Amino acid sequence: MGYFEAIAASSFTTDSEGRRLFFPWGVFHKGYVVPTEADYLRLRETLIRTYQIIIPATVAPIVLFGRWMPWVAFGLPLILLVAFTIGYPIWVRRVTAGWSFSAERLSIRQSLANGAQHQSRVLLWFLLICSLGFVAGGFLEIAKLPHWYMGALTVLFFGFCAIVFSWMLVVRQQRNLRD
Repeated sequence: MGYFEAIAASSFTTDSEGRRLFFPWGVFHKGYVVPTEADYLRLRETLIRTYQIIIPATVAPIVLFGRWMPWVAFGLPLILLVAFTIGYPIWVRRVTAGWSFSAERLSIRQSLANGAQHQSRVLLWFLLICSLGFVAGGFLEIAKLPHWYMGALTVLFFGFCAIVFSWMLVVRQQRNLRD
């Protein structure tokens, strides 16, 4: 599986009865019981396509224009974030209309473990190394004035990413040892 498939997988789990559960709000809300396998496959594919558009469209302007045009670097992702924040709840309500709520809740650990299980170990290592490289670059940018805030945001964001990817590698290794 690829990167975007693993991100989508983190929104799903299977309950004790073998039913697929969808958690559109992650750990912050109850999930929905997905009625059919066809619904699950359609929903999963839609999430994958959405992530394939949203993630590069928000990261690319920051990487490409962050230093020279910060208003572009943060303006475009901010517009996308606002559109997604408005559109996602509407989409979730439309897709899950008539679905029953799940009694189970999704934990952060379970969500990341689901993503780690579907993620390539090589890609997780690559993402960890890239995140650490961006953290190092962020510290170098902090030393340069007047754009220190770009470096600070880079260190915070990619530092968090490095922690998540490290944890996912540990979980993946533990699961491999158990199996």
